[in-house]
Amino acid sequence: MVKTYIALGSNMHNRHRYILNALRCIQEKVFITKISPFVFSRPAEDVKGGIFLNGVMEGVTKLSPQKLLKFLQVIEAKTGRNFPHEKGEQRTIDLDIIFYGNKVIRDGTLIIPHFRYRQRDFVIIPLCEIAPDFKDPETGETIASLKTKEYV
Repeated sequence: MVKTYIALGSNMHNRHRYILNALRCIQEKVFITKISPFVFSRPAEDVKGGIFLNGVMEGVTKLSPQKLLKFLQVIEAKTGRNFPHEKGEQRTIDLDIIFYGNKVIRDGTLIIPHFRYRQRDFVIIPLCEIAPDFKDPETGETIASLKTKEYV
């Protein structure tokens, strides 16, 4: 079993319902050990739609990183997210693998740690609530130390 951190976000319709449904689906293959408090954030990176509800969950899984990615994409599709999706479109649910154990993965379809998590306070703040001492496998920095940095 490998510990993983997955970011969840929604900026359409009933955000709470989409996130709860995603968590229920995730439980089929990931044993959820912690769920952060959720935060509201404005859409970033030219994403259309309303205010986001964002959080992070910690869990353990037997799935490989690639199988976990495919599993999360199936959940996104079940909630109405189009694949392939347009850059900047609204999201019924957005599920991103932030960390997968202490692995650093760059295989073309999967980048772990997530390549933009350090610039996203809507990921750092919830992640810090559940894993402040977790160390980024690329930099060795703790999540708590990232929370105090300026976001670009």
